[in-house]
Amino acid sequence: MKKLGIVLVAAFAAFAASSAHASGTATANATANIVVGISIANNTGLNFGQVVPGATAGTVVVPAVASPTRTATGGTVLGNVGSTSSTSFTVTGAANATYTIPAFPNSFTVTDGTNTMVVNTFTASTYGTLSAGGTQTFYMGATLNVGASQPFTGPFNGTYTVTVAYN
Repeated sequence: MKKLGIVLVAAFAAFAASSAHASGTATANATANIVVGISIANNTGLNFGQVVPGATAGTVVVPAVASPTRTATGGTVLGNVGSTSSTSFTVTGAANATYTIPAFPNSFTVTDGTNTMVVNTFTASTYGTLSAGGTQTFYMGATLNVGASQPFTGPFNGTYTVTVAYN
C-alpha cells in the first residue's frame, strides 16, 4: 500500500509538472490608421452637343479633356457645337493618397421618350493620385452610338455612376 501511495504521489507530481508547460501566453500590439474618407463629386456633365443622324449609323466621340473637340464617324454629322463637354469629377480624400476607379462605366442608355442611344467606350484623363491638399479633378469622355436615321423629338438624357476607392 505504501508503494501504491508513492506511485500515486509521483504520478500526480509528474502530471502537475507537465501541465505547467502545456500552454503559454504572449501579448501583441494592435494599430489602426484613420484616414479621411474618399469622395467624388460631379462638376460638369457629358454633353455630345447637336448631332445630325444620317442614313447609316455612326458615332460621336467626346475626348476626356477640359475643352474637348468632338469627332463624328459613319453617317453621323456634327451640328452646331453648342455646349459640348466632357464630364469632370473632383475626388477628395487623404493628402497624397492614391486611388482607382473600380467601377468604370461600361455603357448606359440615353433616352428621348421611347427612342434610345447607347453611350460607351469611356476614357479618362490622368487620375489616381490626390494632391497635397487631398484633391484631384479628372475628365471622362465617351462615345455616343447614333442609329441610322435616329428618331428625334427632344433632348436625350441618361445617367451613369463613377466610383472611386483608395488603393
